[in-house]
Amino acid sequence: LHVFALTASSQTHVQVARKDAVRLLNVMNSLSGLFVLLGANAPVWQGKADPDSCRATREWLWEAGWPTRANQVGILRPMSSLTDYLNTLLSFRPQMIKREEFLSLRFAGFSNRELFEKGYITATTVKGEKVHAHMKPDDIMFMGGFAWYNARLTGYGTVETRVVCQQPPQEPYGMSALILGLAIALDDTEKLVNKQDFIFWKEFRFSAMYRGFKDTKGIELAEKALKIAKKGLKMRGYGEESFLESIEKRLKDRKAPSERILTTFKKKGIDGLIEQSII
Repeated sequence: LHVFALTASSQTHVQVARKDAVRLLNVMNSLSGLFVLLGANAPVWQGKADPDSCRATREWLWEAGWPTRANQVGILRPMSSLTDYLNTLLSFRPQMIKREEFLSLRFAGFSNRELFEKGYITATTVKGEKVHAHMKPDDIMFMGGFAWYNARLTGYGTVETRVVCQQPPQEPYGMSALILGLAIALDDTEKLVNKQDFIFWKEFRFSAMYRGFKDTKGIELAEKALKIAKKGLKMRGYGEESFLESIEKRLKDRKAPSERILTTFKKKGIDGLIEQSII
């Protein structure tokens, strides 16, 4: 709980048509590094700057916090269909189900698929009591919440992008606007993503975490992505492209919030960070 209480993020939901859901899911997972590059805001950990100069420590906490569930975190491999995504959820080991209360399944030695095939389970209440529960079809919707990928499908008809660090209170909307604009201009965004293979995007995520704006390829991708996002937002006609100004400034200055946080921390410590975060 201590670890995950510190993983605050600015999560963005974008409503998507069923026919485009997998395309948007794949694009948003692939662009994790871009969102880390421009939205990093977690370089301080345990009262000091991260010793490895990680700009977004919350991003690796998922791997550190769930070492036995590596298949449920990070960048999801490209999905070929909604069925592929469902099969991925069914391959997880059960975590819990919800009835009148939450029932723990953490020590079940089988997969979600085997659980559904069996039809029932002996589970544990929060009080440690053993109870029997029969599986329901919509349990898979609840289990989908344990897909802790950088982007995932939800039961609300959205793709949720989860990788962005909590943003400064003075700049709350920039990264969400970037994600929305890229989603609206999905054809152009998908073309940008498909110019690189999956391995590149996985490596870019770590480069963005540790090298930041020292990665010239990342800067080039960010410039292209911002143009696409601005085009997408203009297509909506609500003037939302103005929210991208803070992100454009970060790219121009080569400084995400993490760089500003470190400067403040080195001068004023934790008290300075708290003061800086007050609206």
